[in-house]
Formats: sequence, C-alpha cells, structure tokens
Amino acid sequence: MVIARRPAAPRTHKQTKSHRSFGARGLTFVLAGTPLLFLGACSLTNIVDVHPGECPSADDAGDRRCQEVLNPEHGFYDGCAAFKCVEKDDYYQCQPVQDEICDGEDNDCDYLIDEPSSKGALLSAHASDLATGIEQVQSLSVSQSEEFGRSLYVQEKAEVLFQLALDGESSAKTPITLRTQQADPDPTSKPDLTRLQDGCYKADGGPPGMTCAPEQAVTAASDNLAYFAYVNSRGCSSGELRVGIMEKEHPDELIDRGLGARAPTYRGVGTYGSACSDNGTSACADAKDAGEGTATACGVSQPAIAALPQQGLVAYLGSKLSAGTCPSQDTNVLGLAVHASSATFDSTFYWGNPSGDGVPEVLGKTRSGLSPAVQGINNKGFLLAHGAASGGVRLVWVPAQAAPDKTAGVTCPDNDCDSRQGVETDALSGITELLTLQGSDLSDALGLALLPIGDDRLAVLVTWVEGCALVDGRLNLNAYAQLLHLDTAGKTPEIVEEFAPVSLGKTYQAPLGVPASDDFVVPGLERDGHESSEDTTSGFYVLTETGEAHIRRLSVFDGALVDEKETITGESWNYLATLEPGTAVAHDEDSGKLKNITIACDD
Repeated sequence: MVIARRPAAPRTHKQTKSHRSFGARGLTFVLAGTPLLFLGACSLTNIVDVHPGECPSADDAGDRRCQEVLNPEHGFYDGCAAFKCVEKDDYYQCQPVQDEICDGEDNDCDYLIDEPSSKGALLSAHASDLATGIEQVQSLSVSQSEEFGRSLYVQEKAEVLFQLALDGESSAKTPITLRTQQADPDPTSKPDLTRLQDGCYKADGGPPGMTCAPEQAVTAASDNLAYFAYVNSRGCSSGELRVGIMEKEHPDELIDRGLGARAPTYRGVGTYGSACSDNGTSACADAKDAGEGTATACGVSQPAIAALPQQGLVAYLGSKLSAGTCPSQDTNVLGLAVHASSATFDSTFYWGNPSGDGVPEVLGKTRSGLSPAVQGINNKGFLLAHGAASGGVRLVWVPAQAAPDKTAGVTCPDNDCDSRQGVETDALSGITELLTLQGSDLSDALGLALLPIGDDRLAVLVTWVEGCALVDGRLNLNAYAQLLHLDTAGKTPEIVEEFAPVSLGKTYQAPLGVPASDDFVVPGLERDGHESSEDTTSGFYVLTETGEAHIRRLSVFDGALVDEKETITGESWNYLATLEPGTAVAHDEDSGKLKNITIACDD
C-alpha cells in the first residue's frame, strides 16, 4: 500500500475541484478530472448510523471541529479524519467518510494514509499523458533544473531526437537541431563564436555532413544550462561519442561549440586519427598508430551523464555501439568531464571543454552491457556505479574538477591539433573507489537514487539486475536493491552504513529507484534502533515490471521493505526515468503515449 504524509499546510475545500496541481520545483503540472477516490472496501467501522450535528464551515476548520468532537466519541485516534464538515441545503453538517480518499488524511483511521484499496488504483489515479504518437522509445533522459527549465529529450528511433516540454501545456514533439561549428573560429568576436550549421562532424575536417544518426542520447541540466552526450551510429564515424552544451536561450539545440582551432577534441571524442572515439583498448591504439582513417577497433556506447553547476560528467562503456551482448572480456568504463566555459560579447556564450582535451580516463572494468549510473552530489563531485568485472557493483567517487584556464590552448600548438602539448583542459583526476558491493554474478542495468537524510548525510539506493541485460533482447532477471548511508562532510564521501540487499523478484526491465516525496506511515515502526512516535519513515519506491508494474517501498532507515508482503501493481508500462521525488516517466506501448506517473498520492 502506498501512503503519503499529511500536508504541512492546511488545505482549502473551496478550491476548484475539477483540477489538481502537482508542483515541481517552481513549475506546475495540471491534471483535468474530478476528485479521485480509491474504491474498494472501507475499513471505517461503527459510524454508519451516526447523525452528527452542525459544524461551522466546509473547510479545514470545520473538519477539525467535527473530528475533535466525534473522534473521541467513536474511539478514533486524534490524528485521523473520519469526519468532514460538508455543506447541506442551508447549513453545514458533520458527515462520516465512507472510504479512504486521496486527500493527505487518514480517513478510515487505520494509521495508513491514502492507501489504495483496489489493484492498480494509485497508478491509474495519477497517470497523465506527456505526449502521444510515440511508438518506440530508444532512449530517454530527463533534464531539469530550476533555472534552465524542464525539458524531456526522447530518442524515438535512430537519427531523430525530440524535445518535449514538461509544463503540462503542450504535447507536441519538437525535433532537436544538431548544430555543429562550421569552421574553427577564433572566439574573439560574436560572429565567429556563433557561426554554426546543422549537421554532424566529419573526421576529414571538412564541413559537417547530414549523415549522423544519434543514439543513446542523454542530457543533464545544471543551473542555467545543460550538458548532453550521444553516440553516432552511422557511417565511418559510427561509435563516436559527442558531447556539448545546451544553452538556456536555445533549449532545442545541441551545440558542439568549441574553443579555437582545437576541433574536434572539444567534443570529447578523443579521435586523434580515427573517426571513432578512443575506447582505451590496445587494438584501438594500434589502429590509430597505424594511421588508419577508420579504426574499426575503436568506438564506445552506453553513455550516462550527471551535472553540477559548472560541469558535467559522462561515463560510458568502451565497447562498440553495435555490440548486442555483454562483453566476453573486461571492458573499460570510461569517464570524461565537460566544463562549461564562456565568453561575453553583448551576451554570454557557452561551449563545452572536455577533460584532457577529450581523452577519457578509465574509471573501472566491467562486463555489463548497459550504461553505468552516475549522480552529482551537492557541488562536490559525482557518484558512479557500475557492474564490477568480477561480479557485484563497484562504487566510484569522481570529485569536481578544476575549471580550465580560459587563456590556455586557444590555438593548436605549432598548428598540430593532434598534439598533446598545451592542452586546454587537464585529465580527469582524483578518482577514488569507495566500495564494491559483493555479488556472485554479473550486475547490470545499474541505477542510483539519492535522498538527503541530514545536513551531511545522504541515503543512496543502488539497484541492478543479476546477469547480462542484453541476453535475448529482453530482461527476465532477478532485480535487487541495496541501501547505503553516505557521509558527505569531507572532501571525499565516506560510506558509514551498508545494509543488506533486498530481492525484488524477476523483472522485464531495469529496476528504477525513485525517492519518495512523502513519508511512509508504518504502525509500530522500530528498526535498527530507530523509532518514530509518529510511525513514519522516509524512503524509496522501486519500480519493476513482469507483465504489469510492481512497486515496492524501502525504508531509508535500513533499506528493508516496509512490508515484505506488500506490492502495488498497475498498468504494464515501461518505466524509463525519474522525474522529481515521487514521480517517474513511463512509456505505454499499447497507446503510444509517454506518461508522467505520480507514485505518491498528492493533493
């Protein structure tokens, strides 16, 4: 049963009942419809024949008055909302609530708030359409911040990127424009810095062509801009990683703008003689040393991205994009920081500077087939999770990198842009292994979810499946979740508590951890020395799918299931990404719709 915390601020019953608003960091999502009731048997007892008297007003004050008088009379605890003050013909009267309703109150006085009493009721109540006519979703990434705005970037199929506004007002698909620098401008004037054209970079140094086919696109928003990464899947540059900046003034453009004549290294592809990105293997190095224009041994895939205010981190696999199975030998997990550099003429322009001038650093080894997981923490750095080559899950800390010197590397040293002398940015540094969560088998389809539990304490939920996620093209593997408590006071975070992993059963898709926006109410809660007089705990939802959606709740105290027998089922949707605490984005293949799913009840 999913339950939600009583709202801190009083509700007003005089608000319009035909709309419900769901706030999200300053923006509002509006759902049309009538007040939502959870249908099913009511556990409210002994009040059917009550005929209470008048009350002052049909609002919170009237409700409180009814409860103050009638709760004690009928044996209900003070905090429940078994009665409401409702308007009659010419007066107000206390009336019993026959069912649990979605109002942030315990209406049936069973110490559970807004629990669904019929299968799938909660999910059905809070599904709103984001966009229609989307038959396939090849990859999806949610990019959100207060300053930059909230946009959803969907890759419906190879070669096409779409942008969707999450303001609840438009469901139109807007294609993303791929903008690439036309030449190597000297960024001392506005025209040079902004001379761009549509297209994809060509390894021979000529003007961009129109043959690029982006796949596995990801984006992460910071304060006033966003970072992106994708992998090109067509032609001689198949397997080339592209990174760059998305400006606030041009949210529907992916801009490969770079500094000076250092193209194409500013894109973070680390080409150096090859059309494909350097994957850190000896075979790729040999091909480059041989001077081959197309190094088939090179190429990368499965990027993941996270952002801090002035930089992002892209983590990806050193395996070819065309690989349809998990690697049979140890494969590099690569990392590349992307700095947000800028210059000001009559306005400010940004470009992306990758660490090491586009040469990635090896963060670890894996045999997983899907992307690692990465999250930014405060303004200190990035937490990375990837499947360890020997089994289990490896956690790595990458601190925030020093900003590049704005005056260095404006032009290629001695006109040799393949030279490593006078590089614009330093190599990624400070990489620290925090812990390897032990496992006997390959861990794949990694996920990270974060929930603050104090000024310098962070709850981290790691999710994964056991086995190769690329076998047979569809998951049918056991899913797991494990909670950690992270102390973030120092320069390098320290794992201070590690709790036992929880089995979530088999799933057809990657498990998705979602921090809860509301507390869970659990009667008699007492775990590992933690006890709450209000019987509440914050925690996480974990979503899986086995023909229908399953949601489990995990306590932030110890990562244990709130109720081991509990599961909430709903429609068979493919859950793709998190969006704010308590919400997720799902794809309904039957209707061809993207849906915004509010997991916790909200009013």
